[in-house]
Amino acid sequence: MKRFVLTLCFGCIYAVSVIVGDAASAGSTFRQGLGHAVFFGSFFVVISLPIILLLQAGLARLTRRIRHSKAKGVTVFEFVPITLLSLLFLSTLIPETPEDQFTRFVTDVQPQSVRNVRCCYYRGFGGGMSLVSFEISPSEFEEVLTRYPYEKIDYPDGVSIPLLNSLAKQEDCPVDYPREPMVVEYRYSFPGSDEHSQVSIYTNTSRSVVYVICSDG
Repeated sequence: MKRFVLTLCFGCIYAVSVIVGDAASAGSTFRQGLGHAVFFGSFFVVISLPIILLLQAGLARLTRRIRHSKAKGVTVFEFVPITLLSLLFLSTLIPETPEDQFTRFVTDVQPQSVRNVRCCYYRGFGGGMSLVSFEISPSEFEEVLTRYPYEKIDYPDGVSIPLLNSLAKQEDCPVDYPREPMVVEYRYSFPGSDEHSQVSIYTNTSRSVVYVICSDG
C-alpha cells in the first residue's frame, strides 16, 4: 500500500512537471503555451509515465538483488529517476536571457554589437514559429548569416511579412513592429521540408535592424 501511494504521488508530481514545463517552453508566455501543453504534454505523460515506473521498479529489484537484500519495504532511491526527470522539465521555468534567445534562434555566437534583443515564439498544433528582433552594427551583420547557407533576395520597395504582421501586433509579444521597411531577405529552407519550414532574416537598408523568423510547419 505504501508503494502504491508513493508511486501515485510521484506520478502526479511528474505529470504536473511535464505539463507546466511544456507550457513554459511552448510559447513566449505561459498562456501562449498552455494549449500546447494540455494536449501534447498530457499525451506525453500517458505514454512515458508507465515506462518510467516500470524501469524504476526493475532498477529497484536489480539493486536489491545485487545487494542481496531481502527487504520488502520501499526505499528512497526507487523514486530518484522520476524525481530527476520532473526537475528536468521544471528547469524550463528558468527565464532565458536575451543571449540565450539569440543563440537559440539566430546563430551560435552573438556578435558584440548586438543589442535590444527581443523574442516571441510559439509552438502550436501545426508546427512552431519564432520571431526575433535586434539591432546590430552593420559591420558585424555578416556574422548573423553563419548558421545556414542563406539565399539573398532583394526587395527595393520593401517587403510585407505576414507572420511579422500577425505576431508583432499581439499584445503579449515583446517584439516591436519595424519602423522602416525591410528591403533584404536571407532565406534558408530546411532540406526535405516544405516551403513553410524555413528561416528568414530580414534587414533594413543599412543592415542595422534585423528580424529573424523561424517557422516549422
